[in-house]
Amino acid sequence: GRPYEGFLRVRAAGPAVIIASLRAADGAVLAEQALQVAGGPEFQRLEFTLVPRSNAWNGRFAITLRAPASVTLGYAFLQPGEWNRYKGLPIRRDLAQALLDQGIQLLRLNGGMIEVPGYRWKTLHGPRDRRPPYNGFYDRYCSSGFGPVEHLAFCRAAGLVGVVGLNKDESPEDVADFVAYCNAAAGTPAGDRRATDGHPEPLGLRYYQVGNESGVNAAYVEHFKRVAEAVWAVDPEVTLLPCGLTYGAKADDDPKAMRKKYAAHLDLTRFVQ
Repeated sequence: GRPYEGFLRVRAAGPAVIIASLRAADGAVLAEQALQVAGGPEFQRLEFTLVPRSNAWNGRFAITLRAPASVTLGYAFLQPGEWNRYKGLPIRRDLAQALLDQGIQLLRLNGGMIEVPGYRWKTLHGPRDRRPPYNGFYDRYCSSGFGPVEHLAFCRAAGLVGVVGLNKDESPEDVADFVAYCNAAAGTPAGDRRATDGHPEPLGLRYYQVGNESGVNAAYVEHFKRVAEAVWAVDPEVTLLPCGLTYGAKADDDPKAMRKKYAAHLDLTRFVQ
């Protein structure tokens, strides 16, 4: 009895009708809507709303044909209506509330998933159905539907401190562009780009982490310095976080060897001072 909504991106050589439906675990149809596909080479966006007539656990979302046709399905998206979305964002309210009920005050988006060539912020914003999937660190095909922009929008709405890290191979200029996109005032070029994506107010990025478990060595420190200079030229209030690891250092190392391994940390500390 509550609405679910979504949209598809489809194309077909000729006119066709596809059916979007919600089903029980045994396949019984609980709600369905017929969608007309116009023939042509371009992907067409088709929106739908489905209201199931009964509850179902382990339910299904199906896209089917009832007559012979050839349709290419490029993208499919389904979400609860406003009744189970957190403050209108594309985030399930029950999951968000379970997270907030833990009493957390800070939420970080970083980890192994950023360490692939396809994880670049410029393909992680804008209309989600136009973002390319990428070959992930853990999975072969990864969706770009939830990225750093969605993360910061949720943190802003929930009153959390948001921390974001991007791939270490992002250029300093692109990192600075990301910071400007997040924090620029409305009416500026970067602020207008953000508003076009549905976020008219600044996202309030205050903490940016340079890489993830990248290892602190001389090359990392030089990259950190270049990122810092580019970012602070755009927003000097952003705090940069290093990845903080020196691989291979042990407590019982020879002091001379320890000093050599931690020389990069000392260089980084002097720079930020």
